[in-house]
Amino acid sequence: MRKDLPEWFDLEAARAEEQAASGQAVNKDASGGPVKLLKRINKAFQVEEGRVAKWHLLVAMEKGKGRGHKSGPELIDEALDLLFEQYQA
Repeated sequence: MRKDLPEWFDLEAARAEEQAASGQAVNKDASGGPVKLLKRINKAFQVEEGRVAKWHLLVAMEKGKGRGHKSGPELIDEALDLLFEQYQA
């Protein structure tokens, strides 16, 4: 376990690996709410190395909140909205 990550992060990673290895299907609508299907495209961004671990931790912490959490793509959308607002694009 890395000292900079909470214990539940390692537990969740291990559970995800077990689930993937077993071939178990993932319930993409586990939140119980309506699924928002947004048309998305892949866009590669280059980020500083030091920010990658922080990004993964942020996404994991958001996931750890349970129902109603924001996914990685939703967090990126939020970050882009903040940039657009700041730079009035």
